[in-house]
Amino acid sequence: MKWLIMIDWKISVGAILGILLSVLLGHRLSKRRDSEKEFKNRILKFKESFIPFLKELENPNANPAILVTQNYPEQDQEARKLLYHLNNRRKNVFKKHWNLYTQVYEGKKDLGITGLLATEVDDISKANPGTPEGIAYLYSQTEKRRQEVIDIITKVLNTI
Repeated sequence: MKWLIMIDWKISVGAILGILLSVLLGHRLSKRRDSEKEFKNRILKFKESFIPFLKELENPNANPAILVTQNYPEQDQEARKLLYHLNNRRKNVFKKHWNLYTQVYEGKKDLGITGLLATEVDDISKANPGTPEGIAYLYSQTEKRRQEVIDIITKVLNTI
């Protein structure tokens, strides 16, 4: 008779431990799921913050120097917040591409107000606004600069 009571007691302790373990495991999985959801929402928010910027940048009359210098400080702040949540591998890749964008910003910022209003050109001798060829060259150079910024931002957004 004593032996049967001990068996029941062991089964009860085992059942209680099993229940506690499953509750603990369920809680941890729930917390991890919530954490992953928060991380994905943060990434989505970061990516969505670039939609208006990219939309403006796609406009053929947009000046990439002005757009970058206006939007970079806020974008950099959001990028720094996002870095806190990335794992080391993603963080390193993201930083690599973000540094390219930072270099573009620094270059545009260093142009000054006159440089922001002017078009950056590869060959100044072709940039004659008095000729149709010169005007076409200026537009092609602006398009080239806009596409460079779009490509860098696309790389940044694709890394996360």
